[in-house]
Amino acid sequence: MATRLFQGIANDYSRWSIVGNFHRAVWEERLMRKVILCILASAALFGFLTIQTVHAVDIDHPYFHTEEYKKIVEQFNLKKAELQNLHTELKTIQEQRKQFSWEDSGIIEFVSFLPFSSYIILLLSLSLFLAAIYLYYIKVYNPAKWFILFKTRNNLGILLKRIKEHNKLILVLCAATLILPSVSLAETSIVTDAKYFLFGNEVERGYVFVKYPVKGRKLPYDRVKDISIYPVFDENTFEHHYNYLVHEFAIGFPPKTTDLVRLIEKVRSVEALHTTYDFIFKLGEAGTIREVVQKRLSALPRLRMDTRFIEIDAILTKAKETNLLNLVGEDLAAALNLMIPEVSGTSSNLQMAYLLVDVDPNKANELFDRIKYKFQDIISEPANESRFRAAYLALSKIRPEIYRQGDSLGLDDQNDPTTMVAVALFFDKFDERLSSSIIKNFHLDRTTKIKQEPYEHLAGLWKKYRKEEVPAFFDLFTSQFIRYSRGNLNTYLNIASRLGYSKDDAVDFLIKHDAEYHGLKSESSTLITKEFMNLISADGLSKHLNYLKTRNTQAPLILNSLLEKRYDLFPDYLMYSYEKDPRMVSKLTFQNKLAGFTKWDGLVGNQFISDYRVPATYYLSEKELSAPTPKLSQVIGLLQENVDERMVEMILMDNRLGNPSLLDELMLFHLYSKMTGPPSADVRTVLEASTGSQTKARMDQQMSSIDSELQKVRGQVQSARSELDNFKSRKRSAQIRITAIWILVILTVLYIISAFFLSIRYSINAVSAYSGTRIGLFTVVFAETFAKFLVPILYFTVVALVVIIGVQLYGFLRSRDEEFPNVQRSLANYRDSLER
Repeated sequence: MATRLFQGIANDYSRWSIVGNFHRAVWEERLMRKVILCILASAALFGFLTIQTVHAVDIDHPYFHTEEYKKIVEQFNLKKAELQNLHTELKTIQEQRKQFSWEDSGIIEFVSFLPFSSYIILLLSLSLFLAAIYLYYIKVYNPAKWFILFKTRNNLGILLKRIKEHNKLILVLCAATLILPSVSLAETSIVTDAKYFLFGNEVERGYVFVKYPVKGRKLPYDRVKDISIYPVFDENTFEHHYNYLVHEFAIGFPPKTTDLVRLIEKVRSVEALHTTYDFIFKLGEAGTIREVVQKRLSALPRLRMDTRFIEIDAILTKAKETNLLNLVGEDLAAALNLMIPEVSGTSSNLQMAYLLVDVDPNKANELFDRIKYKFQDIISEPANESRFRAAYLALSKIRPEIYRQGDSLGLDDQNDPTTMVAVALFFDKFDERLSSSIIKNFHLDRTTKIKQEPYEHLAGLWKKYRKEEVPAFFDLFTSQFIRYSRGNLNTYLNIASRLGYSKDDAVDFLIKHDAEYHGLKSESSTLITKEFMNLISADGLSKHLNYLKTRNTQAPLILNSLLEKRYDLFPDYLMYSYEKDPRMVSKLTFQNKLAGFTKWDGLVGNQFISDYRVPATYYLSEKELSAPTPKLSQVIGLLQENVDERMVEMILMDNRLGNPSLLDELMLFHLYSKMTGPPSADVRTVLEASTGSQTKARMDQQMSSIDSELQKVRGQVQSARSELDNFKSRKRSAQIRITAIWILVILTVLYIISAFFLSIRYSINAVSAYSGTRIGLFTVVFAETFAKFLVPILYFTVVALVVIIGVQLYGFLRSRDEEFPNVQRSLANYRDSLER
């Protein structure tokens, strides 16, 4: 921008020299305007750069320009690049390993290392071989059994025919069980319940779930016909019985009045009571609803007063929600009027008035008049507030002037102002006329007697109803805040915001009153805190700089704020504070904005650099050295103590690698590099040598560290490569073993399934050839036949042999009375059945 302005000035000057004296005055005026604009723009740009610049100077060192340093950096970069390549290779190997899901599931280790994986393959192979021998034996040496097993047909039809002939009683008993009533909450039969369970909709299935509760079962919904239910419930609880009645109603069986009354008697919470009456009023049966309400109202005298109020409130609420108040209104009014003689106290009278508003407005109005000025009791309980609001709004439609125009509401100068604020805030939610009346009668001087939290509410009400008096209100509050330290700064800002003031306005008010009240007495003022300094903006610091100079005892807080927000003002204020109190300021340290340590980032560490605190004397020295004619003796005096400390440390601690001391020496070296002359040359030389040796030692340390890291990572890469190769080899072996096991398992399962059905076929034919009890005999023959098939499968050999021995023993004992079925007889019977 400034460049373009200067070009415009040059162009105007050339034009002015050409056009002559006639237009000289015009061009001169335009020229002056642009010069002024250029100066202002340059000043603004300079100010912006001054404020925003951090670490404008980066510390340099002669060691960084030596050949030794360049060679070390070159070697370090090569090793660093090698280390980065090794890390990349290691990451690639690790990613390759992650691609194998076998290792994640542990199957490779299971198959490769467990010794019995080979035995599994061996046993399965041997079992299949023995099974094949067994089948070959049947075909060659027992052709009759082979024929029955593999060549018979229509075996299931033969079995059903025999069951009908010899076991008719079983079918009769099964049919009889279907018509027996179930043992449950309802009179529906088990057939109906089974039909609901198998073919019903979601609600009908839910009905069955509720009727036959199982612990841990949860209903998949929470509403039925717009009536809420309890998805989780225990047997024989309120929730269980409630769910049952709702589902019974949903499938077309309206609940009985006695069941509903008993359900209410099981209620143990307000929420459950409202849920129950919500269900009752949604039944749609006027007679049932009124009968239930009448029975419950007649039982109320046995209950405590608060319990009566709760149940009547539930009935009244649900009646209004379903537009059935006309149905039960007379009964409710009668019950409530009977309770009036027993009512006493503000809360009970208010609750009674609230309940009577919709069913007996005249009586409600009478009760409301008893308590309409007892605000202390009303606003003390949230429930009372809501009841008062509802009763007041309903009654005001019948009787608009509940509170007459100009009514003081029983509040005057004798009342506690905090109570007045609470009442005004209460009415502000539903009747601004009354709230405005209270606030407008509130004397300004009484605001000083209000506690902190109500004051915030009063501020909002004051701005709403007495907007023209807001400045006086805020001025008085600020004065009280400064004089008596009322509340904390956040509360003050909240009140200022409610009154329409910004943070900057609040700061201006605070500083104005603090300066007026405390004057130049820095010790008596408590306004300057860390919280307050964080609140002041950058422009505010410049605006109130003169005030801040009068609070020199809080100089550390002010200096830190200036350093962070207005660095351009920091040096002058630091010098001013030093002149006022040299001892205090010389002990201060600040965040480093003096010079940067960019070239030492990797050697010292970013954390140490960010934590480094610069002594105030260094900033003072920098300010003096920036002057056109710096006073070197003054600078040397400011730095002398720090220089001596570093020199002693240098002598006593050889080969030191302390990060803070190095940074401090570098900062001193930076400052002494700006000085000329013999007094500073020796110090500069010593500091240069010390910082150079420490820098070289740190670089050697880093070289040693990267060498160790390289050796470690090379070992990791080599180990990862070997592990990956070994893993791939194990994976191939595992895949072969797993494939073999799967094939053998599938063949074994197919053999067992085939044996199962072949055993059934053989057993059907064996039973058909015998005239005894068919079901028991079928089981015995099937068990023996299937066990013989399982004998070759080595995993089941022992169990199969036990079954065969048991069946043979049973056959031996039975053969004393009747002949036990055999293969030849079964085959002959099958052929006879075919001929028939």
